[in-house]
Amino acid sequence: MYICYILSSFLIELIEFESLFQTPTLNELEAVSTNPDGSSLKLNEEQLQTVKQTGEFEVNSVHFPGQHHRWRLSKLLQSGIQTANDVFYKELSWALYMLIIYARDRVTSNCFSFNSTLRSWKQGFVSLIGR
Repeated sequence: MYICYILSSFLIELIEFESLFQTPTLNELEAVSTNPDGSSLKLNEEQLQTVKQTGEFEVNSVHFPGQHHRWRLSKLLQSGIQTANDVFYKELSWALYMLIIYARDRVTSNCFSFNSTLRSWKQGFVSLIGR
């Protein structure tokens, strides 16, 4: 479908209707990750440091100044020092929580506790000596 419009009093130009509503391709991930010849870009020193610390890095956007693309590496490749520390402290706090909640039961409970262990050892020694 074509639309005709008058640019001046004598000039008529044809415009394709479909070309008026074509959205630009804003998928720039390949553009920011490759050179013009198609080879992969190397990470700079700052990006390598952030990969070491957090396991992710940022690349500046081509179409939108001030915006960044953030890539997160697989945990199999690199989780980052900061992420590993966060996981370590989370698991340590969970272990402490479990110790605090269940420690009392392991000392004073009727079953599977320190007291029942001592009681059973006592009964075992008495039965060995008494026979």
